[in-house]
Order: sequence, then C-alpha cells, then structure tokens
Amino acid sequence: MSAVLQKFMIILVTMFFALPAIAELISPYDVEYYRDKWSSHANVSTYQGCPIPEDPVVDLNADSLYMDVDDGCRCTVDPVKEAAYLSAISVTRSFSKAIVKLADQYATTSIADPQIAACTLKHLDSWASSYALMGNISGSAGRSTVTNVLVPASQAFLKIRNAEGLNPEKLQRVQIWMKNLARQQVVYQTYNAGPNTQRNNHLYWDAFAVVGAAIASNDEDLFLWANESLNVGLEQIIQKDRHDEHGVLEPSGALPLELARGNFSHKYHVYALSPLVGLSEAIHVNRSHYQLVSPYTRYNKALYKLVDLVVAEESRIRESPGSGLLGNGDILACHQTAWAEVFLRRNARLSKYENAPALAELIAGKREEPACKGRLYFTGLGGFTTYSFGLVGLQKIIDGLP
Repeated sequence: MSAVLQKFMIILVTMFFALPAIAELISPYDVEYYRDKWSSHANVSTYQGCPIPEDPVVDLNADSLYMDVDDGCRCTVDPVKEAAYLSAISVTRSFSKAIVKLADQYATTSIADPQIAACTLKHLDSWASSYALMGNISGSAGRSTVTNVLVPASQAFLKIRNAEGLNPEKLQRVQIWMKNLARQQVVYQTYNAGPNTQRNNHLYWDAFAVVGAAIASNDEDLFLWANESLNVGLEQIIQKDRHDEHGVLEPSGALPLELARGNFSHKYHVYALSPLVGLSEAIHVNRSHYQLVSPYTRYNKALYKLVDLVVAEESRIRESPGSGLLGNGDILACHQTAWAEVFLRRNARLSKYENAPALAELIAGKREEPACKGRLYFTGLGGFTTYSFGLVGLQKIIDGLP
C-alpha cells in the first residue's frame, strides 16, 4: 500500500472515532471580550430564522482560471477559464460566505443569541454529515477550493463553539469533518504539490486552514505541521535589501517566490500576507503548549519586515501610482487590509513594533473609506477582523503614545 493510500485509510478510519467535546488548544477568538469591547458598535439581534444551507458539494472539479503560459507566473486571467472556474466554485463560495456571515452575526450582537450560533452549526453540520469535499477532488484548482472552504468553516466554528445549548453530536461531526479535510490538504502538500506550491502562498493558505481545524479538533500533529509550514514562509522573507544577478532590487521584507511574479508581485505579497498573519496569531496564542517561540519574533522578526514592506508600498502607490517596489500594485482594498487588525492587536506598542503608528494610521484610514463602512472584513480571514481583533483607540497609537 502506498504512503498516500495509507494516509487516506487513516482519514477514513478516524471518521468513526470520537473527538474530545472540548478542545484544549486555544481559539484566537475571544468573542465575549470583543463583544463587550465593541459594545457601542454592536447590533441588537434581529434573528428571524435560519436560512436553508447550501447543498453540500462532495465531488469537485475546478480548473485554474489562468492562461497556460509558461511565463514563470501564470497570473494572467483567461476570461473563458475564469467563467468555468467561477461556475465550479459558486456553491462552495456561497457556503463560505454564509457561515462567516452567520458567525459574525453571532459575535457582533450586543447580547449573545444562541439561536444564531445553532444556525451556524446547522450549516456546518449539513456539510459535515454529507462528507462534503471528501469525494473526488480534481482540477488544478480543486485543492485550493477545499482550503477556501476549510478556512472560513474552521474560523466560523471557533467563533461559535462555546455558545450555549449547541448540539454536541453536531459539534463532534463538524470537528471530525474539518480534521479530515485538513489531513487531506497535508497529504496533498506532502506528496502531490509542486515545489513552488510547497513553499509559496498556497502553502500558507493550506497551513492556515489546517491550524483552524487543528485548534477546533485539538489535533497536535496538524497543529505542529501548520507551525512548520509557517516557518517555511517566514524563513524566506528577505532580511535586507539586495540585488539579484541582473541587478534588480529585491527589497527587505519580500518573499522571493512572490517577487518572481513580476508585475503581479504586489498582489501576491498582499495575498500571502493574510494567511501568514492569521497563522501567526493562531500559533502565538498556543505557543505555550509546545514551548514555541512567538511567530512574530521568529527569523529576526521577519513578519514585521513583510508588513513594513506592504505598508510602505501603500504610501508609495498613493503618492505616485506605479512607483512601488513590487511591480504594478494598486491601493489596498478593504479585504486586503483586514490582516492589519490582527497584526496590530499583538504589536501595538512602540517598544515592540516601531512602525505601529504607520500601521494604525493605515487601518484608521481604511475604516473611514466609504467602501469599508467603518470596519475591515475578509471572508478568507474569518470575517470582521475589526470586531474580532481590532483596537478602539487607534489615535493614541498613531500619536505614538504608550
């Protein structure tokens, strides 16, 4: 029996064994703390019944939306392939958005409403009990689509799992389902992914999905795999400005595999930063379990350098479009800035992060943009990062006050 087949046999066997009802690993979400912290912005529950969950997707065939051009990037969208891709993932995308919206509705009401948490769990269990995405996953984008479901599913679960009155059998089924999806992603990364996919943003997103499932199911092996995957990303971050063999600048904070994407480099650095920050926070709050060094300080504070680079790029692009160091970048959208709320929560003090005022100013500016509606939100990071991680007194940080 091959190693891959052995892995999948283990996955199938564990479907029939129980997990602990209460996970020991710590969730990065402190829902009740932030419910109180943002009480002036909280909503009164307007729950009017649970919507019908999306029909579970068991088998999935999703091909890439990019042109098959050997240009070292494969970043150019093919309109025909894009249409086919969006059609293939339409149900999984709707499911992801729905569960994150429900979990955020639960977390942002002024008084916890268990009905909303139960509804979120109902949606998750409808897919778990049908073994969603446990069938034939094919196409070049199939595995990425599984990750794009597992991230919001695990983050939504972590927000609602401690609500009163939740059905323990449903909780257990969802834990097992997410754990098995995570194991499949580990098998893919270990045996089937290409050499770049095993080191670039795909790995970071897979690891972020895996760590959420690991915390939800209290799985040590998955947690430590995610931790090592994070190290793969952090150790690549360039420590000091340097030049390649052609004399092209490779700036401090850059990720070489994303830098190689040329004019698309900025887009992919921003895309890679979100899971690196989310993963770092999830591991940081659990570091004492395994005597781990905080991800924020690893490799000479490598993540700080990546954050600094992206924040500086935003300033350069605003001052003079096209003047960035990472190709042809655009101003950050609301969802592309959601990671900043998570990062600043842990690094707001000047004594810890000297560029905290600049990051706080970026967040404050984004919150005020009409499109952002006063908060930063990204389904891929679990929804409302402002209300789950954000700081209220940004002006003090901007002014450099302790």
